[in-house]
Amino acid sequence: MKKFYIFSILFFVKIFVYSQSYKPALITLDNYTKISGEVFYNNPFDTLQKFSFRKNPSEKTVIYNIKDIREVEIIGITKFIKSEIQISRHSENLQSLDTFKNFNLVNEERMIEVIMEGENILYKFEDNMNVAFYYSQKSNPGIKPLLYKPYYDEKNSQLKLENKQ
Repeated sequence: MKKFYIFSILFFVKIFVYSQSYKPALITLDNYTKISGEVFYNNPFDTLQKFSFRKNPSEKTVIYNIKDIREVEIIGITKFIKSEIQISRHSENLQSLDTFKNFNLVNEERMIEVIMEGENILYKFEDNMNVAFYYSQKSNPGIKPLLYKPYYDEKNSQLKLENKQ
């Protein structure tokens, strides 16, 4: 029985260490130079805007931010690209919804995560205020927002959702 417990503990420690580790990655800098190595990635909720990178485990870690990079591909896991996007800055907390159904779009340069690639490409951006989705088409490469906004309708005393294409 002791062996089982020791094996279980070692197994979970190994999984924890792996999930908190560097993953193989390819970074494209703003000048289109590509460098390969490892990026610290533990599948965060917010879309990464800074990347801890090292060429190999014995080298010093370098922090790259949105000003330095164009694209980061964490091989076999996900890809992030830099893009000028429109974000609707509004509360998504049900306790603090407003009655204004129009979108408050703000242009921001951000890293966005590529969720699915094909004829149509789906992207995601998430920070501590909003979750936003975007799309583009291979035939028309401009990235466009998929807009939705929950709001409170005072007249009918109910929650509503505004969609826009």
